[in-house]
Amino acid sequence: MIKLIWHCFDRKVKRISRYHYWMSVLILFLMFYALDIGSFCLWKMYGMGKFLPILLCLINFFHVICLFVLTLKRFHDVGYTIWRLIIYTMLSIVIVGILLVLIVTIRKSEQVNKWGEPEKNVHRISTRGKAVICVIAVFLVFGTIFFYLEFFTGHVRNAEIHLNESEKYSQEELSGAVSALKKEYFLKMWGGELQSIAYREWIDYGLTEETKEEMGIGEEEEVIVLEAKSIVNYDSISLFSDTLVKGAKDDAEWVLARNKNNGKWRVVGTLGGG
Repeated sequence: MIKLIWHCFDRKVKRISRYHYWMSVLILFLMFYALDIGSFCLWKMYGMGKFLPILLCLINFFHVICLFVLTLKRFHDVGYTIWRLIIYTMLSIVIVGILLVLIVTIRKSEQVNKWGEPEKNVHRISTRGKAVICVIAVFLVFGTIFFYLEFFTGHVRNAEIHLNESEKYSQEELSGAVSALKKEYFLKMWGGELQSIAYREWIDYGLTEETKEEMGIGEEEEVIVLEAKSIVNYDSISLFSDTLVKGAKDDAEWVLARNKNNGKWRVVGTLGGG
């Protein structure tokens, strides 16, 4: 596997076969993808300021350069110059270029051209090398799932639920509102952990008509307000600003509404947070 990569990036090698190209692209993708995930996890768990986002940009820039070099040698193998690759790369902005590059890279090798003869001794990956690639691929699939669930969803599993008795809604209706809020939090509150949800009937009556109108709540809709207490699990730092800090409290009163006919609650906004 390493021998194949080394061969493809050898300066003396001016053209590479279809097999060499696609196997090298696969290996490079797995390597750089693993670096991206590992770097991002370190950044989210340990902070490391704004250095790591810059490092991620450099890693991906190096990946693009490697892909460009490999693709250029594949273009040479079918008799095309660097200028055609540059034109196709520019056309990639409108997708057409990507399709054109793909068509070129799956073509068979030319016999002899100005970049030399086609490769005769193809460095095939051994059975052990293929097994290593499969293990890495499986690891990255599960790593990606963990990565997404941990950093790009809200954690709602351990939230405590406190539903006081209500003259207006049954426990089943309150549970439906809680489920709707959990779904909204899971999808949108990245890296946050929902600690508790409580229903206070008196808050419902505190909503003014003006507030309802601003939230897009119709006159025929029912409204419920749930108190949600949550905490930020990971720092959320962009290149240009600091937004959320690990350990910060993020409490709010979430407003949900539903049409009396279908009975499905939807989140329409919050009354406050901090």
